Amino acid sequence: MVFDIVFPSSNESDFIVKAQELGYDSIIFVYDSISEVPSIKFNFPVRIGVLCESNKIMSVKSKGYLSVLDLLNSSFESLSNFSEIDILLNLTSTGRKKYTHIRNSGMNQVVAKSLHDNNILVAECLKFDVVDLFSDFLGRLNQNFTLSKKYDFRMSVFSFAKSPLEMSFSADVCSLVSLFGIVKNKYIHNVSFDYF
Repeated sequence: MVFDIVFPSSNESDFIVKAQELGYDSIIFVYDSISEVPSIKFNFPVRIGVLCESNKIMSVKSKGYLSVLDLLNSSFESLSNFSEIDILLNLTSTGRKKYTHIRNSGMNQVVAKSLHDNNILVAECLKFDVVDLFSDFLGRLNQNFTLSKKYDFRMSVFSFAKSPLEMSFSADVCSLVSLFGIVKNKYIHNVSFDYF
């Protein structure tokens, strides 16, 4: 089941309609806190994720929600001890220092092995920071996809839409990921809803 990760604000039903139109089998709604999660039932496969810091992961998981860590807006220091996280956002886009001869993509062998061992999904957004050059962003993304193939952890690109019109067509995302050497079967494996 192919899914997308979105950030709704009282427009969940619109997201579900758009997801069905764009060919998604399911969707993950991510909220800023547990108090924002609506108590409504959906007639579409939906999972709920909550953005959390390292000290609130267990309270989020105890409610049955996915724990989501956004590295752009987090004070999480050590990337090697995130064993309770389900989804890791924006690993490539964290605005790290640029070097002349290497790409600082936020990923190394230790982090890659930890992602594989803990079955964490790395979710990237193609909306890159204005400060970065698009070519730098694609280079870091390519490096991380190469490591994902080598260390066999799950990584893909999602829309991170705040409105239904910002969502991407599922076949377009699959085509984009194939440019990084991820074949369609591996892409579907990476974004399979069954892992959560």
